[in-house]
Amino acid sequence: MRDRRVDALLGVSVSDVPSVVQTELERLAPDQQEAFIRVFKQKAKTTNGATAFWLFFCHYFYFGSGVGLLFLFTFGGMGVWWLLDAFRLKKMVQDYNAKVAAEILRGLRAGAT
Repeated sequence: MRDRRVDALLGVSVSDVPSVVQTELERLAPDQQEAFIRVFKQKAKTTNGATAFWLFFCHYFYFGSGVGLLFLFTFGGMGVWWLLDAFRLKKMVQDYNAKVAAEILRGLRAGAT
């Protein structure tokens, strides 16, 4: 059963934090959970934010990806790549947030927060 304290502190959608990370988060001390949540809220991306950047062909920059320049120079693959990304955007946000959550968790375990 999930810890209600973790749910209340996250204040983000459950889908934003992978289940593996949620399980590990529940095992941490309360101060480490709060540290995780504080950093995750700062670094996590939202679908709405990604959509806004997507409209202006800049969503790869929003995710910090080096592909952004290639995307701009090819005009989003002449629009094809840009259009396909419209369908992939939610998954891109979830993958980015999963990566960020795992990195933060690793940092907490190492004591580097």
